[in-house]
Amino acid sequence: MRVRRPLLLQRIVARLVLPGEGEGEVLSGGVWKKVGPGGVVFNASNSPHALKNAGTTDAVYHVINFKTDKTH
Repeated sequence: MRVRRPLLLQRIVARLVLPGEGEGEVLSGGVWKKVGPGGVVFNASNSPHALKNAGTTDAVYHVINFKTDKTH
């Protein structure tokens, strides 16, 4: 996925992002960090976060959303 302008998200669910292919950058704790295959990103509930493609090819990633009694 090629994202020109990353969308800043803030959700009431916690989220795991598992990069599969390509190079990306994630906004976590107000800082952009590089992430790639084999990495794992955790976004806590109600925390601002974003993801963007930082490479020259498409990036593939998998997202797992989950709720607990503590996330809503």
